[in-house]
Amino acid sequence: MAVAKMLDVWRDVEFVQDEDEEERQQHFHFPSEVLVVDRRQEFPWQLLSDFEWAHGQETRDFWRYFH
Repeated sequence: MAVAKMLDVWRDVEFVQDEDEEERQQHFHFPSEVLVVDRRQEFPWQLLSDFEWAHGQETRDFWRYFH
């Protein structure tokens, strides 16, 4: 969030989604992109199109039923 404010793009963020209570993974939703910040990774930032992000979410939710 601080970086988005520093880069003056915070006003373009539509909403922020936390994946867990410890905020290890957050999703910053822009009009046509999603910035995924996963603090468990060595390089924690990944910028995806909204379709790429949605596909990843659907895939993750699908496989959750088999575990």
